Order: sequence, then structure tokens, then C-alpha cells
Amino acid sequence: MRGWQMNRDNTPGWPMMNRAERREHHAKMMAMSDHAACTAYMDEHHAKMAERAKERGIDYKLTSFAK
Repeated sequence: MRGWQMNRDNTPGWPMMNRAERREHHAKMMAMSDHAACTAYMDEHHAKMAERAKERGIDYKLTSFAK
């Protein structure tokens, strides 16, 4: 049985990342050792994806994980 996997249904910004970026994102997420680091990284990731969406004319709305 396989465990949880990142995919387009559960990873915000998935379609705006290339294969290498997805692997890097996955590796970073799996290496997180505490909640604070995880939320900080996720907020950074979502800001980056929001900027890409804006550049591409895509509606991308996601609130902060740090709340």
C-alpha cells in the first residue's frame, strides 16, 4: 500500500510547477521537522504560486497557513 502522495488535487500551485519544482517541493515538505518551519515554507510557496498565477492571468486564492 502506498502512503499519501502529492498531486494536483492536494498541492496548491501544482499546475504552475514543472516536474523538477514538484520534486523539490515534495523533498522540502518531507524534510520539515516542525510546524513553524512548515507553515513559513508553505506561505512562501503560496506567495510564489500566486505571483505566477497573476503573471499568467489565473485566479489563485489561498489564505495563509500561519494563522
